[in-house]
Amino acid sequence: MTMKTNKILKEDSLLLNLQVNDRDDAIRKVSKFLSSRVKGVNRDFLARELIKRENEGPPIATRKGFTILHLRMKRLDGIYGVAVRLTKGVDFGEPNGNLTRLVFMFVNPLERNEDYLRLLSRINRLLSKDKVNEKLFDARTKQEFLNALAEYDV
Repeated sequence: MTMKTNKILKEDSLLLNLQVNDRDDAIRKVSKFLSSRVKGVNRDFLARELIKRENEGPPIATRKGFTILHLRMKRLDGIYGVAVRLTKGVDFGEPNGNLTRLVFMFVNPLERNEDYLRLLSRINRLLSKDKVNEKLFDARTKQEFLNALAEYDV
């Protein structure tokens, strides 16, 4: 089964101008946004686990100004995600020193690992295209942001 990003990301799962102070603040605020949309996701647990993972090793998936944060969790009925564009870049440990301005966060049920891995791979491939990133960073509205994803998510 191929899962396109438009099955997960909708207008209500986007924030285009979030102000944050640093990486941990970004993770906490994006966790709060995602948990407000998904029953059974505890924002403090989500933020704590993602910050812990970021502190323990290399960035989960960071490059070209975007970061993909993800966590498998118990008691979820599907895959959920949000996309957040930050007002200023923050250091997520990108190897080339670029600052992150676009954060994608996904949570997934433990038992749906195959769908989860396919979605992460798809998002990573999609965001590796410079033209997509350019359009996502320049989008003035949520619809423009979604249109940019849809245009290249084939």
